[in-house]
Amino acid sequence: MTTSKTVEVFVKILKQMFSTKIGNRIYVHMSLESLHEHVPKECLPEELGGYDKSLVTLNDEFTNELSKKENIVYFTEMGKAVVDESLRVGDKISKDDILGISGSFRTISVD
Repeated sequence: MTTSKTVEVFVKILKQMFSTKIGNRIYVHMSLESLHEHVPKECLPEELGGYDKSLVTLNDEFTNELSKKENIVYFTEMGKAVVDESLRVGDKISKDDILGISGSFRTISVD
Protein backbone atom coordinates (compact mmCIF):
# COMPACT_ATOMS: atom_id res chain seq x y z
CA MET A 1 0.00 0.00 0.00
CA THR A 2 1.52 3.26 -1.14
CA THR A 3 0.58 6.57 -2.72
CA SER A 4 3.77 6.62 -4.80
CA LYS A 5 3.29 6.45 -8.56
CA THR A 6 6.89 5.20 -8.83
CA VAL A 7 6.01 2.04 -6.93
CA GLU A 8 2.94 1.53 -9.11
CA VAL A 9 5.05 1.75 -12.28
CA PHE A 10 7.68 -0.56 -10.77
CA VAL A 11 5.03 -3.17 -9.91
CA LYS A 12 3.58 -2.99 -13.44
CA ILE A 13 7.03 -3.73 -14.86
CA LEU A 14 7.56 -6.47 -12.29
CA LYS A 15 4.22 -8.11 -13.19
CA GLN A 16 5.44 -8.61 -16.75
CA MET A 17 8.16 -10.94 -15.48
CA PHE A 18 5.57 -13.32 -14.01
CA SER A 19 2.88 -15.41 -15.62
CA THR A 20 -0.53 -13.81 -16.06
CA LYS A 21 -1.90 -15.98 -13.26
CA ILE A 22 0.69 -14.72 -10.77
CA GLY A 23 0.68 -11.15 -12.10
CA ASN A 24 -3.05 -10.85 -11.52
CA ARG A 25 -2.51 -11.62 -7.84
CA ILE A 26 -0.26 -8.60 -7.25
CA TYR A 27 -1.98 -5.36 -6.29
CA VAL A 28 -0.86 -1.87 -5.33
CA HIS A 29 -3.36 -0.12 -3.07
CA MET A 30 -3.36 3.67 -3.02
CA SER A 31 -5.74 3.92 -0.04
CA LEU A 32 -7.23 1.93 2.81
CA GLU A 33 -10.56 1.82 0.97
CA SER A 34 -8.89 0.05 -1.96
CA LEU A 35 -7.30 -2.43 0.46
CA HIS A 36 -10.66 -3.08 2.14
CA GLU A 37 -12.17 -4.04 -1.22
CA HIS A 38 -9.75 -7.00 -1.41
CA VAL A 39 -9.17 -7.88 2.25
CA PRO A 40 -12.01 -7.98 4.81
CA LYS A 41 -11.63 -5.65 7.79
CA GLU A 42 -11.97 -8.65 10.12
CA CYS A 43 -8.59 -9.89 8.87
CA LEU A 44 -6.72 -6.59 9.17
CA PRO A 45 -5.05 -5.07 12.25
CA GLU A 46 -6.24 -1.79 13.78
CA GLU A 47 -3.45 0.17 12.08
CA LEU A 48 -4.90 -0.72 8.67
CA GLY A 49 -8.48 0.09 9.59
CA GLY A 50 -9.39 -3.44 10.59
CA TYR A 51 -11.03 -5.00 13.61
CA ASP A 52 -8.23 -7.37 14.61
CA LYS A 53 -5.59 -6.74 17.30
CA SER A 54 -2.92 -4.12 16.71
CA LEU A 55 0.41 -5.11 15.17
CA VAL A 56 2.21 -4.39 18.45
CA THR A 57 -0.11 -6.74 20.35
CA LEU A 58 0.20 -9.46 17.69
CA ASN A 59 3.99 -9.14 17.71
CA ASP A 60 4.11 -9.38 21.52
CA GLU A 61 1.89 -12.49 21.51
CA PHE A 62 4.00 -14.10 18.79
CA THR A 63 7.25 -13.32 20.62
CA ASN A 64 5.84 -14.68 23.90
CA GLU A 65 4.71 -17.88 22.19
CA LEU A 66 8.11 -18.46 20.58
CA SER A 67 9.84 -17.72 23.89
CA LYS A 68 8.06 -20.51 25.76
CA LYS A 69 10.39 -23.17 27.10
CA GLU A 70 8.82 -26.03 25.10
CA ASN A 71 9.26 -24.09 21.84
CA ILE A 72 12.87 -23.22 22.61
CA VAL A 73 13.59 -26.91 23.34
CA TYR A 74 11.83 -27.91 20.11
CA PHE A 75 13.73 -25.40 17.94
CA THR A 76 17.04 -26.39 19.53
CA GLU A 77 16.30 -30.05 18.81
CA MET A 78 15.28 -29.30 15.20
CA GLY A 79 18.48 -27.29 14.72
CA LYS A 80 20.46 -30.43 15.47
CA ALA A 81 18.55 -32.52 12.91
CA VAL A 82 20.78 -33.51 9.99
CA VAL A 83 20.92 -36.16 7.32
CA ASP A 84 23.31 -39.06 7.88
CA GLU A 85 24.82 -39.42 4.39
CA SER A 86 26.59 -42.65 5.37
CA LEU A 87 23.18 -44.38 5.31
CA ARG A 88 22.31 -43.21 1.78
CA VAL A 89 21.60 -46.05 -0.65
CA GLY A 90 22.88 -45.64 -4.19
CA ASP A 91 24.99 -42.80 -5.56
CA LYS A 92 26.64 -40.46 -3.12
CA ILE A 93 26.00 -36.74 -3.52
CA SER A 94 28.79 -34.81 -5.20
CA LYS A 95 29.38 -31.08 -5.58
CA ASP A 96 27.96 -31.26 -9.11
CA ASP A 97 24.56 -32.39 -7.85
CA ILE A 98 21.77 -29.84 -7.58
CA LEU A 99 19.93 -30.05 -4.27
CA GLY A 100 20.91 -33.70 -3.95
CA ILE A 101 19.54 -34.62 -7.37
CA SER A 102 22.02 -35.67 -10.00
CA GLY A 103 21.36 -35.11 -13.69
CA SER A 104 21.01 -32.23 -16.09
CA PHE A 105 18.09 -29.87 -16.21
CA ARG A 106 17.24 -27.91 -19.34
CA THR A 107 14.07 -26.26 -18.04
CA ILE A 108 12.42 -25.93 -14.70
CA SER A 109 8.74 -25.05 -14.42
CA VAL A 110 7.37 -23.90 -11.08
CA ASP A 111 3.64 -23.41 -10.61
